[in-house]
Amino acid sequence: MTFRYIFSCKSRLLCYLAAIITLVAACSHKRYADPLSPEEALKSFQLNEDFNIEIFAAEPFILDPVDLVFDEEGKAYVVEMPDYPYPPKEGKAAGRIRLLMDTNGDGRIDKSPVFADSLSEATSIFPWKGGLIVTAAPYIMYLKDTNGDFRADTREVLFSGFFNKNSEAQITSLRFGIDNWIYANNRGQDGLIDFSRKADTSHVSVRGADFRFRLDKDQFEPETGPGQFGQMLDRWGHRFFTENSIHIEQPVIPWRYLHRHPYLPSTTAGRQAHENVAIKSDQSVAYWGGDDITNGFIYKFIPTAPGNFSSGNLYVLETSAALGTGMWKQIANTTKAERNNTIALSTTAGAYNFQRIEDVEIGPDGKIYFASTATGRIYRFTDAGTSVSNLGVFVESTNYDTDGSGPFAPAKFEWPDNLAFDGEGNLWVLQDGGDNHIWVVSPAHTAAAPAIKVFANTPRGSEPTGITFSPDYKFMFISLQHPNPLNTIAQPDAAGNNIIFDTHTTLVIARKENLGAATLPVRYINMKLLQKNNGAEITWLSIGSNANSSFDIERSLDGINFTKIGSQNSAPTNNVFYTFFDNNLPAANNVYYRISQCNVAGPCVYSETRPLKINNINSSIKVYSLSTSNIIHVMYTSKNASDVLLHVYNNNGSEVYREKRKVTHGINNFNIGIENLPAGMYVLKINEGNKLEACAFIK
Repeated sequence: MTFRYIFSCKSRLLCYLAAIITLVAACSHKRYADPLSPEEALKSFQLNEDFNIEIFAAEPFILDPVDLVFDEEGKAYVVEMPDYPYPPKEGKAAGRIRLLMDTNGDGRIDKSPVFADSLSEATSIFPWKGGLIVTAAPYIMYLKDTNGDFRADTREVLFSGFFNKNSEAQITSLRFGIDNWIYANNRGQDGLIDFSRKADTSHVSVRGADFRFRLDKDQFEPETGPGQFGQMLDRWGHRFFTENSIHIEQPVIPWRYLHRHPYLPSTTAGRQAHENVAIKSDQSVAYWGGDDITNGFIYKFIPTAPGNFSSGNLYVLETSAALGTGMWKQIANTTKAERNNTIALSTTAGAYNFQRIEDVEIGPDGKIYFASTATGRIYRFTDAGTSVSNLGVFVESTNYDTDGSGPFAPAKFEWPDNLAFDGEGNLWVLQDGGDNHIWVVSPAHTAAAPAIKVFANTPRGSEPTGITFSPDYKFMFISLQHPNPLNTIAQPDAAGNNIIFDTHTTLVIARKENLGAATLPVRYINMKLLQKNNGAEITWLSIGSNANSSFDIERSLDGINFTKIGSQNSAPTNNVFYTFFDNNLPAANNVYYRISQCNVAGPCVYSETRPLKINNINSSIKVYSLSTSNIIHVMYTSKNASDVLLHVYNNNGSEVYREKRKVTHGINNFNIGIENLPAGMYVLKINEGNKLEACAFIK
């Protein structure tokens, strides 16, 4: 419904009144349908035929629920967040936790006393020893009902210091792990965490991390992340979580393993934005540049000992617009304050701004090359120790007649990003912006005698990234980011497949003799690995095997070094299923397989590498914890009479016990004293020659 008014405003007040009347009339028309009743809403769900859905709780017994848990007695608690999306005003937080009760046994909640209220942005709850642990940034609290009136009468702040400026990115998603730690998503937000039960401990930073804690041992620490909403741990303790734009993520390596290495993390290089680091082959020096339009400085780091980048001296390059020469100025990097102030110290030292350095590489001639993306130039220099020489522009940002005839000539060299050298000393440059060309620059290139070509232009909307070469320089790899999703033109690749570049793509590029239909006699479809008893079955379907003489099956323990374990003759027809059985599996947790495609003319190429996780059903080691808790009984089966080495590792991967022992052929039974080990989870490993067996136990 539209309202139109024709009027003459004789005063400013009348004009305002007319405008208000028009707005009120326009707003009286409903833009959205009324909310559905719970029963009507139930009918709107679309479910798989294997599922049913029913109402468990609805208004007025719940309002704005964000998390639901059941405690050890089966009681259901829900946390409500009515303040969202606005931060609550001081002293007026409306967050609540309700106890959900079904008093008549019909399976639907009909009573919901308030367990706790006045909570500020509570997002997650977890049952613990008769109470609830609650995340309500900046706190993790413990609430408990001690008198049985269904309302929490004790409220303890366990942890404080969490970020609390964005309710969609705060501490949340409490989950219990099989290792007895409680895990929480922190979205990587900065915070210095204090534990009220251990006031003598120092702050723990959770910047860039999630969080985990054990109340039974008064322990807490950062954990790998960062997760946002939703978290779950599987039966092996692997964590999975979600994020606004990502359906599911898994943090593979725990924080404690990533940060136990003595060289990692290294903050001695200071803090500044950069995209890569170039390290000399002898590990004696590292170079990088600032990816910053106003602080695009060139840095050099010399470690105290080659290869140990946890300590050393930091330098920044001082020069002038005339270039030619420059001096390395040392930047203080001893204290945390100095390392956090690298850019300001560099500016004071007279560092020259090259404007957005996005890649630094060490050339085969020993010179240092770097891309200045904002100026469109490639610079290079010779490092003379305390100074640099031959500092100048190697490739200028200008138009080049790239091949004398086109189709891309002339083209402008601009926005250089990734750099890489091939085996002949040519510099490859990926352009980030403009036409997004892929360039190749000869080592003989000069401004007076240009030797530069456009190797390729990328599909519409693409940004070429991540260029690298195989160790023998036969293959080049390039990724194409964010091509235009509306691209529709199909192009045949070397294997004869028609490719439409309408999504992220990685390319492998090589000479015709190394890549193409002639050297790829077989296409693999549906390659599968399956463990059967103590062996592995490898199956695959091949298409186009007429030119093939055989398949060689290869196995590896690390996915890098492969050994041939068998061969299979190829059939002279298409669409053939092949099967190979590996009946001699090594003692390992993971095994990798690949298939070599051997052409009758001689050249061979390889299939993709596939991993197989081995389930050691018939393990030759078993560990039993005796009732005293200070002894474990080991049953070990050996095929020989020999010496074995026993190792016990704790949950952090540190060796806590070692013993050399003689074993006989057959079953060996012996005890190991563990009275000096604290309670926890351990792994016993037994080395017998090339054989390694492992088994976990708990004290």
